[in-house]
Amino acid sequence: MLFVRKEGNDFELSTVVVTELRPEARKEAMLLCKHFVQYCEEQCRRFLERYGPELGKMSSGVYRVQIDDASPDWITPHPAA
Repeated sequence: MLFVRKEGNDFELSTVVVTELRPEARKEAMLLCKHFVQYCEEQCRRFLERYGPELGKMSSGVYRVQIDDASPDWITPHPAA
């Protein structure tokens, strides 16, 4: 899942995956994450360029981003604190 946490004029994007990893798998996952950081930063920049003005109009809170062409609501409030 992708979440957007909005506080005032600031945005924080985060993902959530629920699982346990063995130490060797965790090391590999960390290496993979390092590889994708640059890619993700570019995607976040594009995301904020495209949706930043609309996000700026929303109140502070946590929102779930729904990336699904079948859903008309691309972002919805989420009860996470």
